[in-house]
Amino acid sequence: MSQLLFIIVVVLFVSLSIFLAWYNSPKQKGKRGEAYIHNVLMQLSDEYTIIDDVILLTEHGTTQIDHVVVSKYGIIAIETKNYRGEIYGDDNRKEWT
Repeated sequence: MSQLLFIIVVVLFVSLSIFLAWYNSPKQKGKRGEAYIHNVLMQLSDEYTIIDDVILLTEHGTTQIDHVVVSKYGIIAIETKNYRGEIYGDDNRKEWT
């Protein structure tokens, strides 16, 4: 009986470890961040149109924009990052840190 209990505990531990590794992966954190911002944007009035996950063809290939907000006031492109801390970059940098 104690051997069966040990196997159950090990299986639960391994399963929990795999789940936590998946849940905390950058891809999943990014998806949760984008979903959160989408929900915030959906609270805007009807005069705003929200478009998610826009892919554009450029002279250098394709680029993806997480959210685009369109209104009579203008067009806003939003790139969502689910990080803590500060992000640095400028118009001339290929990558921001």
